[in-house]
Formats: sequence, structure tokens, C-alpha cells
Amino acid sequence: MDITLLALLLISMILFGLHMPYAVLTMVAIIALATVATRLSWSVLSAFESIEVD
Repeated sequence: MDITLLALLLISMILFGLHMPYAVLTMVAIIALATVATRLSWSVLSAFESIEVD
């Protein structure tokens, strides 16, 4: 990726955060909750996979 495009992306994210902070906080919360739910469900499924049945 070109450094100019990376700089423009960074500047646009900063401006978006400054002008719409509640939208940014909402998106961060949604992404964080989705990450936690995915990791939790993955660990539960992995625990069931490791159970040995005699």
C-alpha cells in the first residue's frame, strides 16, 4: 500500500472519530463484543473436541 493512501486513511479515521465520537464508540463496542463472542464460542467448541469418550 502506498504511504499516501495509508496517510489519507489514517487522517480520515481521525476526522471521523473527532466528528462522530459516539458512532466510533458504538462500532468499537460492536467489534469488541463480536470478538469476545467468537473467542468464547471457539474455546467452548475446542473443549468439547478434546473430551475423550471411553
